[in-house]
Amino acid sequence: MDLLEGKADPEGKIPPPSLTKGTVPVVYTATTPTELIVTEGAPKFVAVTGTALEYAENTTGHVFKHTSENKLYAAHIPQTATVSRQDAKLNPPRFDGDPVFKSLEGTSLEYVINTATPIIRVDDKSFYAVENGVWFKAASLNGPWSVADSVPAAIYPRHPSLATRHLPLVTLSFTGLSGLPS
Repeated sequence: MDLLEGKADPEGKIPPPSLTKGTVPVVYTATTPTELIVTEGAPKFVAVTGTALEYAENTTGHVFKHTSENKLYAAHIPQTATVSRQDAKLNPPRFDGDPVFKSLEGTSLEYVINTATPIIRVDDKSFYAVENGVWFKAASLNGPWSVADSVPAAIYPRHPSLATRHLPLVTLSFTGLSGLPS
């Protein structure tokens, strides 16, 4: 879809989307970090044997309902990956104009607000970025960026303002490799 013109087909062979026919969709507004989970119809919950939990089977999200509390939970399942330090590369960050930093309230950290790449400035010579589940570090925004050996503790626990920047919870561990921190 061409988002600038609202056309499903930029060549004009298919008419643009319209709300004149059919039901107008419900629009939800949130003022806090929120995750939208799509289901095929109303959530269909199935019991998790031996627990007070049910899970929604008609979604790719991990949605659970605690039956006695009648509360919903969205779970993020941890993933583990092996990363080649030599092959892992950060795509050069692209900025909308000059980089603009915003302070994270209650910390000395700042993050770049005008890029799709989550970048945090710890100090004038320490920048951290995360892409595809890999943390990178650099002495400047211009790089060079290399795989990080560690992430400063100040970045975690995740600051609520970072959640709005889609900063994933990515932690580092080194196992079975000599010469690396553990």
